[in-house]
Amino acid sequence: MLCKPILYDGKRGRLRNLWFLTFVVSCFILYFSQGLTALDTFDFWGASLIVFVMATIQVIIFGWVFGIERGMQEIRRGAEFKIPTWIGLLIKYILPVYLLAIFGTWLYYELPNRIKEINENTIVRLSVGFMFLATVFLVFLLVTGLKRWRDQGRISASGAFVGDEVRGER
Repeated sequence: MLCKPILYDGKRGRLRNLWFLTFVVSCFILYFSQGLTALDTFDFWGASLIVFVMATIQVIIFGWVFGIERGMQEIRRGAEFKIPTWIGLLIKYILPVYLLAIFGTWLYYELPNRIKEINENTIVRLSVGFMFLATVFLVFLLVTGLKRWRDQGRISASGAFVGDEVRGER
């Protein structure tokens, strides 16, 4: 595999990948700095919206996929103070509805304007395309990392994490 030496070079490789992506994004934003259109686009899509979407996904995964019982047990493990039980109910029932309502309202009122802006402005279109390519690159790194962990026995074939105590490490 051509990318293997770059991607599997331990901490240096990870830092090199992060540096490369940061450098390329910074150069792109600097090149299209007139009117701050590229910076504004990256800020909105990459900082504001993605953070919100990821929080929504994590709350849903924690509350409904991972399960409140397992999740609260994991939160309490090694905690310095006791996490109240009502936090689990908040995460499972209230936060998903609240976050999805906010997201649905945003989709209804703002998404048409953002799509119109993408269609009308070349810099915005290039910025969104660039973010898409960066996302594809990061997903590629994630997949290759998961394959590496599977080869090392850190995760099972089903994708479940193999804990340190199972592998005999302490």
